[in-house]
Amino acid sequence: MKSAAKCTVIALALAAFTLQLDAFTRKFRLYNVATGEKTNCAFKFKWSSMSGQVIATLPSGEKLEGEFNTGHNGAAAWGHIYSSNGTSVNGTAAVITGTQGSLILTGTDGLTIQCEYVTNMTTTHGNGACIDNHDGHYRLMF
Repeated sequence: MKSAAKCTVIALALAAFTLQLDAFTRKFRLYNVATGEKTNCAFKFKWSSMSGQVIATLPSGEKLEGEFNTGHNGAAAWGHIYSSNGTSVNGTAAVITGTQGSLILTGTDGLTIQCEYVTNMTTTHGNGACIDNHDGHYRLMF
């Protein structure tokens, strides 16, 4: 194989590998604490990105989409949803260890869900709390 042809093959192989790393999907679950309904959701993001798209379909069929952002530790407005949604013990605020994140989902039928979560960036596991615009409360697990 000639040198130019080898370079082309190598470039195509690298491009194919890069495309595979370009987008990732991380699944998570949203539990309605009043009804017990479980909704499977997905984070979609690019390699080494701390933000991206979120998609889900509720058991009712309503489609949700939105976005997430991880890594804004110490943000003054973060923590209201997380601490007021069953994450305290005996009235004491939860001790937050990990990287903080927020997400928002809007539905085709008017539902809006706002979440705050904490993740371990090494294991990528996390949990959080969510509220919706109809006073619904959710637990977020991934």
